Amino acid sequence: MMVDLCVVNAGESPAPLGLGLHPLFVRRGAERIRFTAAGAWRNGLDMLRSAPIDGGLWNHSEGQPVGAQELDNDFFGWEGAACIESGQALPIRITASAIFSILRVFTPPGQDFFAIEPVSHLTDAINGACAPGAGMFIAEPGAQLAGSVWIGADSVS
Repeated sequence: MMVDLCVVNAGESPAPLGLGLHPLFVRRGAERIRFTAAGAWRNGLDMLRSAPIDGGLWNHSEGQPVGAQELDNDFFGWEGAACIESGQALPIRITASAIFSILRVFTPPGQDFFAIEPVSHLTDAINGACAPGAGMFIAEPGAQLAGSVWIGADSVS
């Protein structure tokens, strides 16, 4: 499945734009998430990003079980591809255009779902400073922001 997203600044002055896709996946208990990212943002008590972190359970390059830790975090330096492995079926691959520089991972405890979310900017980017490539895009009138996300079964992981 390919999802194409596009937003256009139809206003008369520059405006912040961002895109994101928030697919949910069924959690059956054996899923592992695999992707490469430079690090993640730890959340503060308000659930907004507070400090960058890396390593340990935050490193998903070799795969981490869904639920190994509760996540509702942004991963930065994401390379645009993620894989959900279950051992019971073909892996699900998620591939996103370069515009989606952040991967949000949401693994709520006790729920039968989780989310792997390619987004163009950090959570709450509109209210704070961000590193280059992680903030909102400022679009001139008539300008657009566009990208694609592919999600599908993959026989090669």
